[in-house]
Amino acid sequence: MGAITTQILIGQSHPYEGGLVNLEGTLLLSENGVARWSLIPWGHAEQFSCHSWIPDPETMLEDGLLLLGLHVWKDEMLLQFADKAFQQPVNQVEMLTESVISDQDRYRLHERCRSILQGRKLVITVLKGSSIKRQLDVLLRYPFEVEVCIPTYNRNWNVWTQTMVSAGTLNE
Repeated sequence: MGAITTQILIGQSHPYEGGLVNLEGTLLLSENGVARWSLIPWGHAEQFSCHSWIPDPETMLEDGLLLLGLHVWKDEMLLQFADKAFQQPVNQVEMLTESVISDQDRYRLHERCRSILQGRKLVITVLKGSSIKRQLDVLLRYPFEVEVCIPTYNRNWNVWTQTMVSAGTLNE
């Protein structure tokens, strides 16, 4: 079982109070050996079901956003291209490898996602040790609203010393 290292909440921005409304789902990245994105529906579960796949380590964040485009927003052009690009039905994809989809086709799907993920807001929580931290600059290519949350303070149990260890500060 992998540790959850990133959580993405998907919804819409509140027009004048900030925060997130109309939550559509949660995307979780678990890591430990092999990374896996898991998409969990929120509220209206009949709209989509849980999906997950193992991303390419080099494009892990965009592969997660592609999962959203295919299974939450279900953009027609994206789905049509995906049907042609994937070597198996999109609902059955477990791992994004060259035998399932070519890198070139996957990059084209990423590009399409950049144009469809408008009018949404993502809140991305990146925990210590997440591989996503080094890929956050890819968010500059996307037009959606986003808040990225990176810990400023943490307190963890150290199994070796049997003590709590704190880092950072809670003051602004």
